[in-house]
Amino acid sequence: MNNSIDGFGKKTYADGRIEEGLWEINKFMKDYKDDGSLECIKSIDCQDKAVKMLLELKDGRLLSALRDGTINIYKKDSYEIDLSIKAHSKDINSAIQLSDERILTCSEDRTMKVIKLTDDNKYIIESSLESHDNEVLNAIEIKNNEIISVSLDKTLKVWDLKTFKVITTIEEECVNIIKINESEFITISPQNKCIKFWNNYQIIKTINDLKVQDLINSPCFFGNNKLFIGADDIIYLIDIEKKELIKSFEMFGYVLSISNCLDGDILCTLCNGNKNNHISKYHYDNENLIKIFEKKKVHNNPIFNCIQLKNGNIVSGDRRGQGNLYEIKFWKILKKNN
Repeated sequence: MNNSIDGFGKKTYADGRIEEGLWEINKFMKDYKDDGSLECIKSIDCQDKAVKMLLELKDGRLLSALRDGTINIYKKDSYEIDLSIKAHSKDINSAIQLSDERILTCSEDRTMKVIKLTDDNKYIIESSLESHDNEVLNAIEIKNNEIISVSLDKTLKVWDLKTFKVITTIEEECVNIIKINESEFITISPQNKCIKFWNNYQIIKTINDLKVQDLINSPCFFGNNKLFIGADDIIYLIDIEKKELIKSFEMFGYVLSISNCLDGDILCTLCNGNKNNHISKYHYDNENLIKIFEKKKVHNNPIFNCIQLKNGNIVSGDRRGQGNLYEIKFWKILKKNN
């Protein structure tokens, strides 16, 4: 027996478990004929160092954060290593580039590092931010020189990057945080199966009872006021302005990452079995998710990082699996002649 979802949100698992939903699962997700495919143009062997994060910097270079606490920065076109930084003693969970082009990393070693890249292709670790009692998962720059960090110690911390000090600590259990504007942000909690909307550090709305068993991964914006969030084998669409759940799309595999394409579509990575790790592109037409293309079995391990670069190429990295053959792969989109 396979997992199934009926039209009223009741989900029956292969082991017989049944979940009742509060909304109708969208039954009209269309699967159109492929009109493109991906060609691998370069592969970087990361050996036993899983790829925890991929980020395109403002100057077009690519940043990768690896399991051993190292950041590698790759040249814009050749994708050769330009700079390698040993930033942490443990895994780097995430990294962002601040408005002043410094890099902020979040790590399992319970710290964040503020790193300045210099003109002579060197770097300075300006500060190690230490206040959390457990690993730091991610952070946002809510305004210039002010960030909010998320940790497994069940707190949010607001930091002043001029003094490198904590401004305030908020008790909150979550795994991800998304900036809306300089006063509003969203937190996501798979533990509590909810999404919370905040304004000036106060909760103003909560969406409860998300159908989450395991994980919630990278969200991405659609247009100016919508947000896609992947959770287990479902993609949720959130209206940010109305602060409401709009639709739920059943996917054929675990949703490991979602990111924006240059043309407004979304990239999605799925895993539906051993080594069945796919990269797919979808178009949302305000009603349906329409599959544009899918490249199957692109990595040996699940793909938690996949983004489209400004030059149009796609880069992906695997980070969790049984083997030790982790890779960063660069892909060119090929159009098929019909």
